[in-house]
Amino acid sequence: MIRFSLVVRAMSEAHDCTFEMQQIVIILLLLMLFVLGAVPGPVLFGFAMDHSCVLWEKQCDGSTGSCLFYDNHYMAWLLLAVCVACKVLVILCGLVAWRTYTGKQRKGTLPISTPTNDGSWSNRK
Repeated sequence: MIRFSLVVRAMSEAHDCTFEMQQIVIILLLLMLFVLGAVPGPVLFGFAMDHSCVLWEKQCDGSTGSCLFYDNHYMAWLLLAVCVACKVLVILCGLVAWRTYTGKQRKGTLPISTPTNDGSWSNRK
């Protein structure tokens, strides 16, 4: 649902572009959503789980295998720290986006939609 709303928002911003440019906007938006949304999560949680391991399995060739025993208390704190750090990052990005949006609105560069008498909407700056 969030991806759909972001694509709709991107398309409303790119309505003056050609169809090919709109396709490129959608592809870049979805690629950015995947790279920033789907990749870091498992990496960060895996990092937290690996650092909370107390006893690693030893392989016959001398390498380490999977974790045999975790420090549950330490892992809980690490996972909480990852979640809090991500939430702070989301809040900061939201504040930057809000500040950018209100800055454009104050300067008058943001188009304002107003209803007309016939029920349609017109954009004015």
